[in-house]
Amino acid sequence: MLQKFIVIYSNDALRKHGILPPREPTPPTPSPPSSPKLEDIVAGASTSELQELEDEAIDSETERMIASYRQQRLAELREQTRNARFGEIYPISREDYTKEVTDASKVDSSEESKIKGTGVVCFLYKDG
Repeated sequence: MLQKFIVIYSNDALRKHGILPPREPTPPTPSPPSSPKLEDIVAGASTSELQELEDEAIDSETERMIASYRQQRLAELREQTRNARFGEIYPISREDYTKEVTDASKVDSSEESKIKGTGVVCFLYKDG
């Protein structure tokens, strides 16, 4: 143990006089990662997880923010469900034509639309 101290001491003395190059500075230790923000937690949560977070909220501000985000997510899911009827191709009979084409074209695709109705494309063919 005494030998190491002497070697370290003599190396420091040699560095002091410029015989040995100076020590490289030790790299700074990285700071620990910050705790996740509430927005990050809420952004990846499902509606049931949002409900649990809302129940476990510490203060009313957090609870209000989670509730508003949950309502926004539910509105997005409703919009996706409502628009899910588009893009289907399926055969219809003559009797179904009025219901599936004429009545469907009168339904608005979104509330923001100024134009009344939805476009319907029909591919008419005859078997045989």
